[in-house]
Amino acid sequence: MNRARAWMAVIVTLALAPPLWAAQPSDGYCADAVDFAMRTAERRDAGKSQASIETSIRQSPEVFKQQYPDLEPADMQALVLQVFRNRWSRFGAARETARSCARRLGTALPPGVAPPAAPVIADPQART
Repeated sequence: MNRARAWMAVIVTLALAPPLWAAQPSDGYCADAVDFAMRTAERRDAGKSQASIETSIRQSPEVFKQQYPDLEPADMQALVLQVFRNRWSRFGAARETARSCARRLGTALPPGVAPPAAPVIADPQART
């Protein structure tokens, strides 16, 4: 019975964890996390189940590590959980994962502050 309670505590901890919890984020980590979350949402939309994606990560961690070198399998599992639990679209997964990384890196803008406008790049083909 104690073993079952211990596993339940682990499951609850994972379910309540923010999307990125196992490693300290860096730019490379965040880029891999955003890409992985988007790909996970694509796979879900293509009909893959959460269990099949998690099994793939467990059975072939080296394949995933080649594609996402800054992520650990625990990070991938946490992201899969978040994508499925929140039903994120590809772009929703990218947005929320990037926001989570920005908060953890300390680069997030304060609430109500808009990001700077992108520079307008002149069209070299335009006639003057």
